[in-house]
Amino acid sequence: GIDAALNSGPVDYFFSGDQYIRVTRGDAGPGTVDAGYPAPISNWGWKNFGTNGIKAALFSGVDFTDAAQAPATLASNSNYVMSDSGKNLTNVEVTVDFTQDMVVAKNGPPQAGASSVSGFTVQLNCFSPTKEADAWQQYVIGFDGGSLYGQINNWKDVIPFKALINQVYGLTSTPSGKVPIGYKLRIVLQNDSKDNVSGVVFEVRNDDGKVIGSHTQTLTSIGGVSSADIAPIVAYQVVVVGPGNSESATFSSGAGTIIMQGSQAVTPNSGEPSDSEVTWGTAETANSTYTRLLSTAGPYFAQSFGIDKTVTAVPTTPRKLLHPLPAPGRIPVAA
Repeated sequence: GIDAALNSGPVDYFFSGDQYIRVTRGDAGPGTVDAGYPAPISNWGWKNFGTNGIKAALFSGVDFTDAAQAPATLASNSNYVMSDSGKNLTNVEVTVDFTQDMVVAKNGPPQAGASSVSGFTVQLNCFSPTKEADAWQQYVIGFDGGSLYGQINNWKDVIPFKALINQVYGLTSTPSGKVPIGYKLRIVLQNDSKDNVSGVVFEVRNDDGKVIGSHTQTLTSIGGVSSADIAPIVAYQVVVVGPGNSESATFSSGAGTIIMQGSQAVTPNSGEPSDSEVTWGTAETANSTYTRLLSTAGPYFAQSFGIDKTVTAVPTTPRKLLHPLPAPGRIPVAA
């Protein structure tokens, strides 16, 4: 028998006793039971809760009759752009909660002339208003195969393109060459009285909810960065992609939830904003996929993500300009 069932984006969960299975499904048909299942409910990290079974479950996805206009490809480096009709966004916070082990099977190739790097990144890519020196702002938590790091990579809109900031901060090591199920990666933007992004908090929590790595950075305390080099943001996009140097990440396992919130109600949009200084996108890619979001404006969105194991060539979405994230290089040891 089946005690309860739960839809969660591209997968379904079925509970029976103290076990559960995850089913990857298409638009029709029974779907496929994923490898590694049945598995104990204790994998969800709820301590003793659920060990005797779950008798009811709750749908927490999207009513597709009211879904927002999605990008042509809702995957890889193409996800919704969140904005509020050109208004400055403040206190933007993104948390990625992994409901499966995140495992990279392979990376590459890098951009011409660059060295290959390993792992993947969660990128919070932000669009500044027009006429700002800090035209495009990237706040990233990356995984290099053995550790997690935070990275700030902000750009001027000039030719040749110049990075205003490229700083990397070690956060914590991870076990067994993966980001484990139950881990949470959190990026919090801080703002000054003019709505400029003045600082960022990078945080890693383990499956017990304990903070195991964090770093808080004020932008103007970085050498060479002045108050003229910081700016507000009018839109942002969150993607799970390759590690840097335009590389792809092909995941063999991975899924979770992207939680986006802030002080203002935002609306999901299908493309880069027209009211920003630039309409760039990131050059890194992956076989990641994202679920659709509601078209209703709100201060909080939860979006499921997974991987497409059928993708052999990671897609790159055509854009006006794709910017590679510089590889992190030698990552400092976390204090």
